[in-house]
Amino acid sequence: MSNIALISEIPHRRQEDAWLEANREEAFDTIRELIDSKDTWLQAAESLLLMLPRLVNHPDFKRWGRLTEYAFKHSPYFLTNGFDGKPTIEFASDFVFQKSEAPKQLPTKTIRRKRILTHHTQVLEIYLIILVGKYFNRTSALDADLIQEIIEFARSINQPDLNAKLYQVLAYIYMYREVGDKTVRLGELSYHYYVPLNNHLEAAQSAYVVALGYQIKKDYQQCIHWANIAADEFARTNYRSQYCSTSLLTSSTYIYIEDYESGIQWAEQGLNEAHLLQSDHYSGYANIYIGLSQTYLKNWAEAEKHLLKAREHFEVNNNIEELAHLELNIAFLEAKRRDFNDAKQRLNAVLETFNQMPESGWKDQMVASAHRLFDHIEADTVDLIRPSSS
Repeated sequence: MSNIALISEIPHRRQEDAWLEANREEAFDTIRELIDSKDTWLQAAESLLLMLPRLVNHPDFKRWGRLTEYAFKHSPYFLTNGFDGKPTIEFASDFVFQKSEAPKQLPTKTIRRKRILTHHTQVLEIYLIILVGKYFNRTSALDADLIQEIIEFARSINQPDLNAKLYQVLAYIYMYREVGDKTVRLGELSYHYYVPLNNHLEAAQSAYVVALGYQIKKDYQQCIHWANIAADEFARTNYRSQYCSTSLLTSSTYIYIEDYESGIQWAEQGLNEAHLLQSDHYSGYANIYIGLSQTYLKNWAEAEKHLLKAREHFEVNNNIEELAHLELNIAFLEAKRRDFNDAKQRLNAVLETFNQMPESGWKDQMVASAHRLFDHIEADTVDLIRPSSS
């Protein structure tokens, strides 16, 4: 029978050696049961993420390794062998991360007893995929102790390629939490590992997250520099989806530095690539960046056309965050062209939507932006709004 009370103690007591040894077996059985239900899979995965680094040197690690494989096979992304950037977009956008083939002979198994994995390297590999599924969002609280435990876990296995992948994964996790310094530092570590190996896809993924980190830090020239590096690396692969996203990242950065014509040009390039990919997600954001640039240029008709086109794309997937962000941009257009009543009504509606979302740094930023726009409308200072302050 599942001991949910025990599971709830894991985040706070897993570092106590005596508690861990006394409760390890019951925790194993409970996690195993939770994995079987899609309603409790995430709770089981979170418990595994917390427990596994503490058990890497334990004699029972092989069994926990098999449990990790079992969790992966019941995960929402097992059928795509990790994250392939298409059907798993709700978990990790278009991040590429796949489980490699198992070696023909696992070092910890004999030829006579081939079963599911127990090799530490593959356990870590699947662990990182589950880590991505848990933390590639803005809402899951990040445990600083867990990060250190994961790094020590990876070092104990001593697989350089997976260590670099871990740095890259952590960079993306910090990026989602708007922590620019750690995003840049970890992304650069990963990038400098992959470049000498001519691993262009991983180098591109690493450079891209570094660019995002510099945008968070408001160092826009470095952001554009690293986005160009990412685009060059992506161009040397056959994976085109993230190449589209570098165009959109560059577009948004030019908007921040108030070069709206360049923002439009890069967004139009991203829009063309998004159409080739048949991506409503990217098409929506490309139209937002064009619409936002046209708003600052006071081309009201063009701005409205592209913002409404973005809505058409976002409504396909009905992503509440994307739609709320879009409505905030439409309210900004209405305020800039002095349709103040319409803008305030839309802001009230979008604030209600934000209130229904889980807490996150991104939500706080969006709510603050909405209130700032309200204040500018009341003070009749909308014309003073700049991208860096909105």
